[in-house]
Amino acid sequence: MGNKKILFFVRSAKYLKAMRSFIAELIRRSFSVHIVYEPSEEDASSHDVLERFARELSGFSYESGKRRSGPLKKIARALRGLSSYRKFLVLDGFDSFYAQHWFKFLPRSAQSALRSFPLLRSTLALSLAERFLDVCEMSLPVDEKIKQHIRRINPAAVIVAYRGQPPGSADADYLKAAKKLGIPTIIPVASWDALTTKGKIHSQPVLLLVWNEKQKKDAMKHHGISPAAIKIVGAFQFDDWSEKQLPIVHRGESEHKAIFYIASGALSGDSGRVPDALRRAMDADPFLKQCPLIVRPPLYNARAFQTSEKNIILIPPSYERMSGNESVELFLRAISLSFVAVGIHTTGLIDAMFKGLPVIIYAPPEFRAAQDVPHFRELLENDAAERAESPQEFVRIAAALTVGNDRKREQRERFIQTLRPPASYRTAAAAAVDYIEKAIQKR
Repeated sequence: MGNKKILFFVRSAKYLKAMRSFIAELIRRSFSVHIVYEPSEEDASSHDVLERFARELSGFSYESGKRRSGPLKKIARALRGLSSYRKFLVLDGFDSFYAQHWFKFLPRSAQSALRSFPLLRSTLALSLAERFLDVCEMSLPVDEKIKQHIRRINPAAVIVAYRGQPPGSADADYLKAAKKLGIPTIIPVASWDALTTKGKIHSQPVLLLVWNEKQKKDAMKHHGISPAAIKIVGAFQFDDWSEKQLPIVHRGESEHKAIFYIASGALSGDSGRVPDALRRAMDADPFLKQCPLIVRPPLYNARAFQTSEKNIILIPPSYERMSGNESVELFLRAISLSFVAVGIHTTGLIDAMFKGLPVIIYAPPEFRAAQDVPHFRELLENDAAERAESPQEFVRIAAALTVGNDRKREQRERFIQTLRPPASYRTAAAAAVDYIEKAIQKR
């Protein structure tokens, strides 16, 4: 294999943290990985991630990318926004949480028309409308600046950490331009919800690397990806996580084990009032009132979780000037101090499962819309987590766990197995890079 340069497009460098094992495996096999990110996402935290990767990985480089410009920019954004909105309209209906979320990305004129003429929504849901939008996308010319940017880098393959959100993101254009140049295109599924809550994949990649059979079905159903292009490799996001050891907790610290509340991002509606309500319910229980409630606030909404309630511990109270490694170590420490994890809508619950914690999904009525998406329903369909619809039900389940009544242990372990790499591989990253090497050799 001659050329071993990879152009790796990611909208924001912050997302690379979940793909470190994947990038490290590419470099271990003598590929050089050149990251291209959106210029609008250039901030201090992204720069810190890029610099850390560059220090730790010898074949790693990066630069700011290009964005579509000119008169077709607004047309491309509108078409892709409508196509993604249609996906959620068909999937869950007009009033669903993510249909409403994606409605906000549409041009104001489109929003006004869809509000004023409900028949347009029914028309948009027709399969004929999907075919029309697909034809429009195929007719949309490749952006010349992006094509020349790829040509200058001259990669053997283009990997796109696809999100399609917002619809003006350049990930779709890098994918489209690479295909036009005849360069193999690969999309690694970058998160638990990438196929079910993010934008539609508008161009067929040569390879779509998914976690498991469930994601393969999602890719075919919601994005129209050819089954031949989809390869199951496991969740490389958990490769490094599986290797990390929990810190040893001193006896005094573990006398009353904690409950670990893993907060969700702002989109879900999560806020400090939720752990406050759980804390008050715990205080009414004779044993749980002795247990601390550890709260891990979300990275981009930590202020919303400041509280005056006693016996609530924020870990960390702030992410200011905190490195990614420090944040991970604190997360592991919180798991070591806890006997159960609880949350509304976060991948952190799976992180906790991997480290052996039982999980409770807190599901009062106000959060049902945010939780009613395929990837999250998967937890309940696999019976891998307890579910509490009120603070009192949460207390009842948590109290049962304190005396060893872990009803979901076997189901939880089976669910975790669906995220692991195929049996012949130690890591999902190794399986993914095997497929990439084969795709490049076929070129």
